[in-house]
Parts: sequence; structure tokens; C-alpha cells
Amino acid sequence: MKNSRGWGRISKRGRNWRARITDGHGHELHRTFPTRDDAEKWLRARRDEKITGRVQRDAVARVDQLVERYRVALDESTLSAATRTWQRRCLRDIEAMLGAYQLAGLTPGHLDDFNRELRRQSFAPGSIRLRFATLRALLRFAVRHGYIEKAPDVPVQPQLSRTPPAAKPDEIEAMLKAARKHDDPRVELALALAAFAGLRRSDILRLCGRDADLDLGVLTVPVRSETDAPKGRKTIRVPIAPKLASAIRRRAAAPDERLLHPITTITGLRYLMVRTIGQPVRWHELRRAWITRLLDEGVPVPVVQSVAGHSAIRTTLGYWRGAPLESPKLLAALGLIRAERGKRLVSR
Repeated sequence: MKNSRGWGRISKRGRNWRARITDGHGHELHRTFPTRDDAEKWLRARRDEKITGRVQRDAVARVDQLVERYRVALDESTLSAATRTWQRRCLRDIEAMLGAYQLAGLTPGHLDDFNRELRRQSFAPGSIRLRFATLRALLRFAVRHGYIEKAPDVPVQPQLSRTPPAAKPDEIEAMLKAARKHDDPRVELALALAAFAGLRRSDILRLCGRDADLDLGVLTVPVRSETDAPKGRKTIRVPIAPKLASAIRRRAAAPDERLLHPITTITGLRYLMVRTIGQPVRWHELRRAWITRLLDEGVPVPVVQSVAGHSAIRTTLGYWRGAPLESPKLLAALGLIRAERGKRLVSR
């Protein structure tokens, strides 16, 4: 049914009411409400904006002002709750890094700087792709509503390799040396758990004092609930290395206390590292270095799969670089005669 002035439509949709109206650019806006009064109120507000011209496009000069308008449109959109949630998170980073730029003067160079800043802050490739997808949606919104005539070209983030490069031993030792200079034992412990146990960031954050059994020399990442479990949804048990054991003793956490208490989020862990050692940590590079070292030492792949917490063995094989021909273990396993052949093959 149309309202009396013809500026929109309100219709019954199951138990709810849907209000529709066309904006000044010919785009239809619609939203569903539980009551007819709420639908009429929203329709009246949109109609007032259309009649009085309350939305002044000339007032949107900077990116942060556009972000505010986009947030309002996002709340009124029909996108799923999950999509709206991650777009709001991405909008915070866009507003923080690009908010001061003039919207009309935004260039591809500014977007390249945005990409480099995200990488400098150790954002994962998937997180960078989400932020650029939100940025493209934001610029399409600006063009559709007449804030700018044409959007700059947004670089498309390629699908990067799922396995990052392994951290070098000297880089790991430098980070541990910088961590030992601080009085906070959580810094060294977090790095040691990633470098000497291969734990993911989420697993590091959920560890408690009772999970590290120094008497048996075993570190356990248990499944406590559906939401508090390792990525593979199964318990992980890792032998405790000597350097990791010293870091755990220095922390001296109570049995029911989280090892990194009060830090409970990945963002808080990132800020802790930047504040103490002066640089973000690429956690998965430490994990890759640990898994690669185990495979190079000849540990069987199923054993590495178990301690790494991989659900599929092909994930573990993705870290394997292959045994070189000059490997002593390879030559010894082939016997003396074949070892001599292997040496001659290497020398060619």
C-alpha cells in the first residue's frame, strides 16, 4: 500500500513491515521493521531528506566524512550481520589511515601507501584483502551518491601463498634477545611458544598455567569447549624445549591463570609486541620455521602433523622442502655403497 503522498511504499511481509523509497539518484532504499509505526517513521525521515535536501554532498570532503555516511547506509542495508560486522572493522582501519585525505584528491598512490602500512603492521593477507574489498565498496558508494565522479583504481590483492616464509634463526634470536631485556615475562614467553612449540596466536592466548607440565616436559593445548579449542578441534601435545621451559618458569603463572593474562585478543598481543620490542611479529613465520626444522631433521611427517595440530597431512607436506642429496641422514640411510654414489652425484 502506498502512503498518502506517494513518496514510498509500506507493505506487509510475514510478521514484519517493509518500507521502500527511491532516492534522488533513482536507487531504491528498503528496510524491514517489526511494526508499521517504525516503518512509517523511517519512511518519513527518508522523505524529509529527499524534500529538504538535508544530505548536502558538498559537505563530504574527506574520507572520514564519507565513512560516517557509509556506516549509516550499512546499518540500513540488507546485508547479513556477519558482513556488516567485518565491514565495520575494516572501516575503522580505513578511517584511521586514509581519513584525513581529501576525497576528490584520493589517488592510487595513496592506496598503495595504505597497502604498505597494512603490511608494515603485520596484517594477514586475508585481512588486507577484506580491507581493500571494503574500500572498493566505499568508493562505489561515493560514486553512486554523487560524492565523486570517478573512483581511483583500487589494487586487487592477489591470492598469496597460504604458507608464509620461514623466519631465519638469527631473526628469531634477535627477537628473543630484545624480549629478555624487558621485565614483562609475557613477551619472551609468547615468542618462545611460537618459535619452540610452533603454536598459533590463538593457541598461545588460550594457554593456562596447568597446560605446561614441566615435570613431564609436555605442553598441552586442550579442547575446553566448542568455542575454546585449537584450530583443528583436537588436543595438541608438544614436547617442551629447554628455552621454552626457562620462559615458562620465569612467567610462574598460577594453574588456572592464562599465561598471557590479561591479554585475551590478537590485537592486544600485537600491541604488546610493538610496545616492547619495537616491531610487529609475524607469528606464522616462527611456526613455519619450527615445522620446517623438524622436517629437515628427519622427524616423520605424521609425527610433525600431530604436534603441529594439522587436520590434513597435505598441510604438513606444504612445509616440506625435500631432502637435499648431500643430507648425511639420506646418505646413511641408503648404505655405504649408495652413499658414495650419492656423493658422486652431488659433486657433478
